[in-house]
Amino acid sequence: MRVLQLPGKAHATNPYNTLLCESIEAAGALVSEYSIGGTGDIVHVHWPEYPLSRRSELHARLALLKMFVGLRWAKMRGAKIVWTAHNLRPHERFYPNLERHFYKAWNGLIDGVVCLSEASRSALLDRYPELKSKPIFVIRHGDYRPRISGQQTKEAAREKLRIPQESRVIGSLGAIRSYKNIPMLVRAFSAVSEPSDLLLIAGKPNTEELKHEILSEAEGLANVRIDFKFLSDEEMELYGAACDGFVFPYKDILNSGSALYALSLGKRVIAPQLGSLPELKSDVGEDFVHLYEGDFGPEALRNGLAWLQKPVATEPDLRRYDWSEIGRLHVEAYQTLTAAKSS
Repeated sequence: MRVLQLPGKAHATNPYNTLLCESIEAAGALVSEYSIGGTGDIVHVHWPEYPLSRRSELHARLALLKMFVGLRWAKMRGAKIVWTAHNLRPHERFYPNLERHFYKAWNGLIDGVVCLSEASRSALLDRYPELKSKPIFVIRHGDYRPRISGQQTKEAAREKLRIPQESRVIGSLGAIRSYKNIPMLVRAFSAVSEPSDLLLIAGKPNTEELKHEILSEAEGLANVRIDFKFLSDEEMELYGAACDGFVFPYKDILNSGSALYALSLGKRVIAPQLGSLPELKSDVGEDFVHLYEGDFGPEALRNGLAWLQKPVATEPDLRRYDWSEIGRLHVEAYQTLTAAKSS
């Protein structure tokens, strides 16, 4: 079986795709990067909504047209189209009418869906009931332990980053986008933090407006450190190792790879009770995931920081996020779809 991934191992901004491709290969399938004209039994698509986040509507339409032409051509040659529903709509909603037409066409094109949790499956069918007639496979998002060296201690990381060893360090790492609610995180932190606390924000904002909003909130706050840059795997591990815990004050979320990355480092997570996060808490243990209800603000952060002070003597239970099982389940899903094609 040959599987074309869009994007595949070449997706430099998220190790998820490389880890997924490697796990599928280990389970016995041949995996290649998708290209128009490439041949395969399966074309597996991640984040098809990405063009809708472009600032130019013309560029968005052209990118979507190119994608649909390529995928319809693949279907004409016998490939099945699989969508991993990381999101049910774009994070930045610039073109509501185009978005509506896109999902109508997209849901008609695909042959099957991978959901990363039961909550994702339920949300998918609530939003797009027309997909009830299509095969849906619940396969969890794998953890990031294969990409973590484990060689960074908290003490050494803090020394390299010139962070006081005695500080309580709260992290928010990775790509910075509006839905991650970082300006509110800075505001809440300034309201409830102790002088020895440190909020460590590191990642690249996707707009200059968001960058300036965060800087405005952090102005004059000595215990907020911001490093606006793309983080390599090594830098992610370095910054993450320096933290005591992570805060993810999402405005809206379905699945959180960032939370899984934090847990892969053995760190604890404060996040909203949204999307797949309650299932994640159930899987890994309540000592490692604290979920707040309602909007994020100083009270939610204060309660989360109090929870973070409680000692734990274990590691998060990530057995359900092991890549060997995830690769096997993907290959089984592909086989189900190709068998339906030939029957």
